[in-house]
Amino acid sequence: MKKIALNIFIVAIAYCCCAQTPVKFYENAKVGYKRPDGSILVPAQYDAGSDYYEGYAIVIKNRKRGYLDEKGNVAIALQYEDASIFINGRARVKKDGLYGFINTKAQPLISFQFTIAYDFNNGRALVQIDNKYGFIDTTGTVVIPATYERARSFAGGLAAVMNNRKWGFVNTAGTVAIPMEYDMVQDYSKGMCRVTKGEDEFYIDTRNNFVKEAEKRKDPDAK
Repeated sequence: MKKIALNIFIVAIAYCCCAQTPVKFYENAKVGYKRPDGSILVPAQYDAGSDYYEGYAIVIKNRKRGYLDEKGNVAIALQYEDASIFINGRARVKKDGLYGFINTKAQPLISFQFTIAYDFNNGRALVQIDNKYGFIDTTGTVVIPATYERARSFAGGLAAVMNNRKWGFVNTAGTVAIPMEYDMVQDYSKGMCRVTKGEDEFYIDTRNNFVKEAEKRKDPDAK
């Protein structure tokens, strides 16, 4: 009985927290936010805006991005050329043409130094350095050197990387887990990845073992 009561309490707390989150609305092609009861918290004055994540919403005005808190106050001034939502108290932002990462007080966690940067996945963020791609950890340290012509963010513990027009995968330590031998690859999902090698399309596991043939893609013009 105590366990049931505790579960009900936890659900009730979660519901109350969610119920306090402002809701985005549109008016005259502008974005504002309403309280859960429908009353206006922030008048529709922004060119665009996100939903709330971790207590903050991105808003855009005159091509600059900043953040509102759940009280509708401007928590971080509209000063960025690009911005992402907060994930674990960290957000990717762009200023003066370079990307870095900030906390919810707009303090830099990772300095503005990257021409391209993506959000963290599996504790790694994909960044571009001198026109090559590598990965940093949450302290900003380059843990996988920028030696790849193209790359994608981590998914399922592996990241797709490309050199000489061939794709493979590295793990979070930077070790090549799947050799760069494929013409195209998708991201890993449920331990499998769809790959293309010449005329063949099939699925491999995380050890580069063949799993199964891929279904042939349908020709949209075929009758």
